[in-house]
Amino acid sequence: MRRTALAAAGGLLVCVGAALAGRGAWLEAKAALAGVLVRQAMARTLADGQPHAPWGWADFQTLAVLEVPRLGLREPVLSGATGPTLAFGIGHVDGSARPGLPGNVVLAGHRDRQMAFLGRLSAGDRIDLRTVHGVRSYQVRARMVVDEAATELLRPDAGDRLVLLSCYPLHGLTPTTWRVVVMAEPGLSGATRPPPRHAPPAPARAGPRPAPGGGAPAAGRGSGRRTG
Repeated sequence: MRRTALAAAGGLLVCVGAALAGRGAWLEAKAALAGVLVRQAMARTLADGQPHAPWGWADFQTLAVLEVPRLGLREPVLSGATGPTLAFGIGHVDGSARPGLPGNVVLAGHRDRQMAFLGRLSAGDRIDLRTVHGVRSYQVRARMVVDEAATELLRPDAGDRLVLLSCYPLHGLTPTTWRVVVMAEPGLSGATRPPPRHAPPAPARAGPRPAPGGGAPAAGRGSGRRTG
């Protein structure tokens, strides 16, 4: 009787373990698919300048791409900084300047996901915000830890800058009222670089011999990379 009970308990544990493993695999697959859909929506936004929801029932849209060249980092920026939004990307805090435009742009994210890179940033690092208008570059100036009540960082009239924030400590697991803040200011130009424009192919030259250089199409023209 005891052996039967132990066998039944063992079988139950195996079933529960299999169910949990299956659920974990399902959640990972959903997260991977969501990432693909977000990137596709972001590509459409950069192409036509319109915000796009990655799926029909999503309550957020794609706005920009945040890039840190030194770290090889590229993350989508989504509208709003609500819980559902931050599960899939960096969120733009409502009321702050829109990414790609002058003003106080405030972005938030989870410390163990998209904003984990804040701990790897150094003073002088360049951060790019890529939108349909072009690329606006910033240079990291400071990093600090503040209480969550420090709402003056969110004021739209706080100057032309980029503010990145997340919970502190970055590798913590428990709830906290502290926030790590990275402040970045526009690069030397202080302007947005327009997206590159590609020139049409050069017309074929008449005559039996090819044009010098093999008659290759004219190279695309684009503005130089901003520094920050």
